[in-house]
Amino acid sequence: MNHFFIFLLGWTVGGPFSPFDAAPEEALLFLNIRTEDTITSPLVVVAYSNADDFLTERGTVLKTTRAQDSSLSFEIEGLASGTYALVVFEDLNKNGILDQNKLGIPQEPFGFSKAKLGLFGPPSFRKASFNFPEESEVEVVLKAF
Repeated sequence: MNHFFIFLLGWTVGGPFSPFDAAPEEALLFLNIRTEDTITSPLVVVAYSNADDFLTERGTVLKTTRAQDSSLSFEIEGLASGTYALVVFEDLNKNGILDQNKLGIPQEPFGFSKAKLGLFGPPSFRKASFNFPEESEVEVVLKAF
């Protein structure tokens, strides 16, 4: 669990293995985000395209956006067909990193596509993944500890 949120340190947008590479123009991912509190800081959406990279620094930032509500829906354009798992977090201090305490517990609201946090840590890639564009609408529920 100590390595759970280290993945946020090395993001890139684009690059040779980017999910943007072979994107069909008409395919849109509709992302619905909910939380118990009002969203006041930027939201960061990170995509993973395989289990080996899940929750590592090899994720790709798909979107950073601001919201001021307890729910938010938006579209992500240009995502290539494939299997993805998303991690979304509210960047309260706007440093681009999901901050955690010494025990590795996140200090900012976060959530996963299609999955909830397990009893002993994050869900697996399999539980959080979806097939795009077959599944073009995904919900993420943000939780804070």
